[in-house]
Amino acid sequence: EVLEAKTESHYLKVNYALVKREGNDVIYEATAVVREDIPVGKWFSDIFFKTNVGSIPMVRVPLNVQVESILTVSPANLSLGTVKMGDSSDRKIVVRGTQPFTILGVEGLDDNWVVKELSKEKKEVHVITLSFKANREGDLKQKMLIKTDIPESGNVELNANAFVNR
Repeated sequence: EVLEAKTESHYLKVNYALVKREGNDVIYEATAVVREDIPVGKWFSDIFFKTNVGSIPMVRVPLNVQVESILTVSPANLSLGTVKMGDSSDRKIVVRGTQPFTILGVEGLDDNWVVKELSKEKKEVHVITLSFKANREGDLKQKMLIKTDIPESGNVELNANAFVNR
């Protein structure tokens, strides 16, 4: 018999219930529920089931959790490499959401970066065309914020860089 279930992570809560007991066969169903405030990323934890069996007082079940963001941008880091002064280049950025959304705008643009295409349509996948014009020398790094109409966590960051020389 399972007497108790515990987890190492305070982001997880474990529930269990007896499904079937027939002779020596015992089946339990366990459910791990994540808290809403769990951070994005990969999480590894263990669930420990305390039993009334003397030879197996504790059963360990490893658990992997992949928490994805409501929004993702690909690529998240846009590198143009070495660009000659005066040259220009267009790049397509894909923004994906777990629900349909509208892109409200892109903040953090400077005189090197321009958004060419920006759909106001509500959909789960948007393609943004960014145009880069190399108008000053150096190692140029730009952090942009893509803003959407999703109420919470509705923005996603894009980092771009290029090295401009003559």
